[in-house]
Amino acid sequence: MIIGYIEQWGTGFEKIIALCERSGNEKPIFLEKGGFFQTVFKKSGSPLDPAQNRPITDGLGEQEKKVVEYLSKNSYITIQEIIKLFNVKRSRAKDILVQLVKSILAPEGKGRARKYRLKNVKRSN
Repeated sequence: MIIGYIEQWGTGFEKIIALCERSGNEKPIFLEKGGFFQTVFKKSGSPLDPAQNRPITDGLGEQEKKVVEYLSKNSYITIQEIIKLFNVKRSRAKDILVQLVKSILAPEGKGRARKYRLKNVKRSN
């Protein structure tokens, strides 16, 4: 009975590494410092689609990917921020948001105070 437990020791590291790689993250760093054990995970900028466990940026254009990257560092984005980010007119910024609202963004608020957040995604970090 105890042999089975001992054989399983160390397999957790392999599982952690495999899950990180599968989700597109770098391998974690395992450290031992002064009798303590520490695992360092590097932050990923790519949230996952919980239904398919793949990056939500799959299938998106370059501008849409940049919006997701922005949202990985900020809790929301506005149309004004998209205008500044891409140096585009309001109509183009609105087109970008319309496409993203169909799939991964949730609007909050109304009018000029409207913000857009990632909806129903889990972070891969």
